[in-house]
Order: sequence, then structure tokens, then C-alpha cells
Amino acid sequence: MPDLSADEYQVLTDGIVERGLEYPIIIDDEGYITNGYNRYQIYKENDIELTDDDFAIRKCYSYGEKL
Repeated sequence: MPDLSADEYQVLTDGIVERGLEYPIIIDDEGYITNGYNRYQIYKENDIELTDDDFAIRKCYSYGEKL
């Protein structure tokens, strides 16, 4: 997925600061972010506390297991 433009990042930042997360940050079963890195960065840059409710854990599959 391509990086967000500066304008897109600002729109996302404004939305998160005003309303919080609409979708959880997805992490795998080892704790790595697989979806939502920009949202995570925005929380950190704005000193917003993340809670367990802000994350969803998804099982990590190897290529052979996924199909």
C-alpha cells in the first residue's frame, strides 16, 4: 500500500484527534502491526494513550497455511 500524502495524513490525524479510532489497529499474534501503522504513529505523535480496545489480534498465517 502506498504511503499517505501529507494532506491525507493530516486528514487522518484530524479525524483521530477529534473522534478517536474508528477501526482498531491490527496486530499479529506476535505483536507486530499488520494494519494501522499510520493510526499508531498519529496516536504516538499526539500523546494519545492507546488501550487494549484500540487493538485487534489476528492470527499470523504462513503462505502454506493461509490457503
